[in-house]
Amino acid sequence: MPDAKHDWISGLDATGLLVSEPVLQQHFPDDPPPIGESLRRRATTEWERFQLRPDSQAQWLDLVLEELTGIGRASWRRHPEIPEQTTHALAEYRQTLRPSRVLVDDAGEPLLLVWTAPAGHDLDRRETESGTWRASPSTKLERLMREVDVPLGLATNGRQFRLMFAGEGVTPHITWTATNWMDDPQSLDAFAMLLGRERFFGDEKARLLALVEESQ
Repeated sequence: MPDAKHDWISGLDATGLLVSEPVLQQHFPDDPPPIGESLRRRATTEWERFQLRPDSQAQWLDLVLEELTGIGRASWRRHPEIPEQTTHALAEYRQTLRPSRVLVDDAGEPLLLVWTAPAGHDLDRRETESGTWRASPSTKLERLMREVDVPLGLATNGRQFRLMFAGEGVTPHITWTATNWMDDPQSLDAFAMLLGRERFFGDEKARLLALVEESQ
């Protein structure tokens, strides 16, 4: 088996162990497959537009979460179709935690929760835009993941993309920064590989949740 270094993972902001290099090497003997020049150019164009116009965040996230991953819109649920079982009422704050979008399987069961913060709002900075609870977007998503028993989540503000696992104890995560994607194509390829369609709908042993659990 060829030796794959997967150097890209060492360049990410990480807390805890989400996906280990040995697991990556076992399941992906080659480096992340390139996304293709046409899609890379589209990503560059949409990223530049988002930088100039933060109000285009939704279009940028559509490209990242649907086109880069190859997961079509039919597999995503967004307002007003967010599954009720992926929301949680916080009586102490008189607010309901609700994801921005949910990836579901063919039976409608949630596979991944996505929490979208306002453009420019750091994922670790406290906010009240989504309710009275003064917590960061990452903290709110983690609480929601644990309350509704969905172990995988992605928090993003359009610039940061944080993949999280709500297992036992600490919540490990890795964070891609989109500003680096244009200078480091392999980092973008790795994002598309780890969150691509095959990681949720392909061989069960190579699905994202299985890779994370194996790494633990």
